[in-house]
Amino acid sequence: MKLFFSILFNWKNYDSMIAKITSGSSIYGAVSYNQNKVDAGEAKVIHTHKMIVPRDESQEALFNKTLQSFEPYLQANKRTKKPVMHVSLNPSLEDVLDEYKLARISDDYMRQLGYGDQPYIVYLHTDIDRKHIHIVSLRINEDGVKLNDRMEKIRSMKICRDLEIKYKLKQLSNEKSEDNTLYLKKVDYIRGDIKRQISNNVKSLIEDYHYQSFGEFNALLSFFNIHVKHVRGEESGNYYNGLIYCAATEDGTPVGNPIKSSAIGKIAGYEALMKKIKRTSELVKDKKLYVNGISKKIITDAMKHAGNDTKFKSILKNNNIDVLFRKNEEGRIYGVTFIDHTHRMVFNGSRLGKGFSANAFDKLFGLYALNSKETEQPANGEESQFSTTQRIPVSVDEIFGTFYLDNSGYDPEEEVFRKKLKRRKKQKRRKI
Repeated sequence: MKLFFSILFNWKNYDSMIAKITSGSSIYGAVSYNQNKVDAGEAKVIHTHKMIVPRDESQEALFNKTLQSFEPYLQANKRTKKPVMHVSLNPSLEDVLDEYKLARISDDYMRQLGYGDQPYIVYLHTDIDRKHIHIVSLRINEDGVKLNDRMEKIRSMKICRDLEIKYKLKQLSNEKSEDNTLYLKKVDYIRGDIKRQISNNVKSLIEDYHYQSFGEFNALLSFFNIHVKHVRGEESGNYYNGLIYCAATEDGTPVGNPIKSSAIGKIAGYEALMKKIKRTSELVKDKKLYVNGISKKIITDAMKHAGNDTKFKSILKNNNIDVLFRKNEEGRIYGVTFIDHTHRMVFNGSRLGKGFSANAFDKLFGLYALNSKETEQPANGEESQFSTTQRIPVSVDEIFGTFYLDNSGYDPEEEVFRKKLKRRKKQKRRKI
């Protein structure tokens, strides 16, 4: 089973078709997300199945008829909390596929997954280098019965392998490269389009990784050159409690403008993050998730055999674990966080025990260790075996301190727009 959930962070080796399946409670939100891409010229509808066809070709008509197509199914079952199915199906970069073949692939995929009789709409997205399709459907059939989604992700992987053979696509050369972290790639300010880079990473990291504190989440983001700050207060009589994200260079220098979580989506907001943290803590408490175990043994062995922090990081990286040291201005280690990519766990060293605390690592690799050896001069003029740990990103307070309320999580204009859409949805229901 672990084979299906292993992670290999080699950003250039996505050499096969990858499917990312998410569940949601709002069909309106899923359709709006894709429709916004269409309106921006970054997507187009290439196929529909059991959907109402609009009489005119306007985007407003398409949006309205799409929602109407799903409405009877949702009315038939109001008990299911997450009836929406949203699939991102991503062929290899080497596969050159026209819209007709992509439509056939989407039909085959949905049929084999058990959604062949469901209404669904297929969007072709061109907003990133790798062209891909998004499929929006429902997990409720016309009789109001919820479809079986047990082992869905594993079944999806097998279907992708079958489709690669059937349509003569680029096939998977290494099963470990199959992964749901398609969009995970360190933010590169030089590439531009920072908002999209941050958005793609944040959505996947919040959903796919496990962490038990805001600090651990922030450490995870910093590995991908992203910082996050919690902001709260009052503006024009409205209380806000949100998050702000910002990009950084490899050496931790902040660049670009901060981005409100509301510009990314609810999944990136403060409430969603707190729910994920609480859920992870409960799973760890119930022993359904394990912080130590295999990762603890790997870290212990690395501490025994690494002569310096550089070697320590290298040993862990070879075992798919990254470590982030936080240092003060004097160079003393005051924090250490591990990111176990295989098990998608993020944890401070103290969660493993006192022997893995920041003080323990400072004695091993930090200022304490350097001071204890300051009288030992390298022989023959050679450089010391101790190298400086990678500089950690600057404090998020320094990054966001000058932006004050204008960059809070609350956006009055967005709230007005949200209420307007909600009223429009209610009006549509009354007309039906």
